Amino acid sequence: MIIKNEDGFAEGYTSISEQHGKNSKMLFDFGILKIRKGNTELSSERRERAWLLIEGRVLFEWEEKSFIAERNSCFDESPIVLHVSKDVKVRITALVESELCVQKVDNENSFVSKLYDKEDIRSDIFGSGTLNE
Repeated sequence: MIIKNEDGFAEGYTSISEQHGKNSKMLFDFGILKIRKGNTELSSERRERAWLLIEGRVLFEWEEKSFIAERNSCFDESPIVLHVSKDVKVRITALVESELCVQKVDNENSFVSKLYDKEDIRSDIFGSGTLNE
């Protein structure tokens, strides 16, 4: 599936696929969340959810935990992801204008929420040296 958006994404949530709606062959909700500095996004759905910081700096708050995530380039830096089980309340506050990928899926199973920081992610570089960098 290719979606072109030459003007970038608008502030707020832009849906790309829905588990029970458009592009349902993807089998989950997927979209882009753009938050202006100082704004907050709240989530307490009865669904499994994950937020991947594309660019910006946000404060993630969940289950009496908090973490400031910062990423300046999705091409040059490893990702940061917050992954939570159904019913977990999450608060995301943008400390600068920020953009995140959001995934949601129906899942009745509960699991321990996890924040994956840059050091938890293994990044591989494919094709290094083939085009003189």
